[in-house]
Amino acid sequence: MNYFRYLKKSFPSYIISGVLFGLALLSLVILHRYNKYLDNTLETMNNINIRRDDIRKEIGEIDSLIMYFKEKFGINSSDIASEKTILRGLDELKTKFDAASISVTKFEEAGSEKKLPVDIKVPVKNYKMVLDYVGYIEAFRLPAYRIKNISITKEQAGGVVLNIQGEFVTPSIADSQNLAANN
Repeated sequence: MNYFRYLKKSFPSYIISGVLFGLALLSLVILHRYNKYLDNTLETMNNINIRRDDIRKEIGEIDSLIMYFKEKFGINSSDIASEKTILRGLDELKTKFDAASISVTKFEEAGSEKKLPVDIKVPVKNYKMVLDYVGYIEAFRLPAYRIKNISITKEQAGGVVLNIQGEFVTPSIADSQNLAANN
């Protein structure tokens, strides 16, 4: 009987201490998770700061590249869309012809067209490769690639090289804007 009274008196205190212990344990788990999320957030912010510096460097490189193209190829702000289209086509060409030697000269403007002369020299192994390369080049629509001359030469080392001379052509945006303004 003595035990019963003791348990009866101490049972509420055990319940209260158990609930307090559970709340303390729950708060420790929540604080641990919060601390973990806070560490992840701080790490992400540090990565963003590092990336921001990298992005600033890349923007500077892009700006210097744009200035290079403006100086070297005569790009001006009114024709930037035409040149952008041509340069995108040139990039696609270089991606497709990874073993090719591609040379370009300055942008030219003739009438309502913007042109970029492009000469391509690519090694080929068989006639099918010649057809594939020429077919790919003729598939360009905007910018269009006009082929002026195609030749196949045999090098002294024994390889065969396909030479394609032509130009990327796109309508000049400045002329298109002038036509739209007059109508």
